[in-house]
Amino acid sequence: MYMKKKSRIFRGTASIFLALLVILLLASFISIGGQIVCSQKVGTGKRDEANAVFTVSVIFGAGIAVLFVLFSVFFPGVLFRVCGVSLSKQPDLYDHMLHYLHGYLIGIPAVVMVQVFSPFMVMDNGKKLVSLSATVLCVADIAGDLLNAFVFHGGIFGMGLATSVAMWLQLGVLAIHFVKRSGYFHFSMKALTGRHLKDIVKNGALSFVRELATVLRDIAT
Repeated sequence: MYMKKKSRIFRGTASIFLALLVILLLASFISIGGQIVCSQKVGTGKRDEANAVFTVSVIFGAGIAVLFVLFSVFFPGVLFRVCGVSLSKQPDLYDHMLHYLHGYLIGIPAVVMVQVFSPFMVMDNGKKLVSLSATVLCVADIAGDLLNAFVFHGGIFGMGLATSVAMWLQLGVLAIHFVKRSGYFHFSMKALTGRHLKDIVKNGALSFVRELATVLRDIAT
């Protein structure tokens, strides 16, 4: 009975990762598009426009994160069907998936922002901080899982929450770079136009379609 329950928990959490992969692809779409456009602006010495591209990328990423969280909260059944789980055929997975999702959703904004920030930091000589943030994520996630299992006994919700906390800690490390006034990029509404969003979408779309096709191919096989 215990092993059967553990198996259901594993299947429930594993099924969620398809939806999380999609949000990572969307974040990657923003970061790649923003990186390409921003590189063009930096190369021509247009710092105000480069910061406008950075700002649009952050706003765009935050918007996608909020929409995904709201959709997941109000329509979890639809999300689970997208993940390939039929609740009528596998009702035993619903509670496990829902509990893990609620814990993990807290960290979705951090996941998206990390994806958006990272390429800008690499362009701004912040590669070491990006590497450090990845280390913080791994250590914090492992520590959080151990605390959840042996101290707090938070179950499957605690597993998702531990990962969320780790992702916010990673984002906190990256945020240090943008707090410094010496950095090239900063949040600025100066020179901001709708054209910047159009350019980001145009340059990021090809990469998104290619990556999405790869994911769908892997799922199909």
